[in-house]
Amino acid sequence: MSEAPPLVPSQKVYGTVYIVLDDFGKLGRVYRETDETAADAETVIRNLLLGEYHRPVRVIAFNTDEGRSIDASRESRP
Repeated sequence: MSEAPPLVPSQKVYGTVYIVLDDFGKLGRVYRETDETAADAETVIRNLLLGEYHRPVRVIAFNTDEGRSIDASRESRP
């Protein structure tokens, strides 16, 4: 009998990851799928400014190493 593949990848993602909650109206809200190399703050901000999201509602930042998540929509940047 073969073993099922692991649910969690063996590679660890370091640092803070940012995801966007996007509103598609009648279709509902979704957290947009993002490549792990494009889930940093700078890329998400650039994509927001370029209009890559339909109607962004919120940006969530999470860091599993530190065990925290925040609503980064309100985060101030220098």
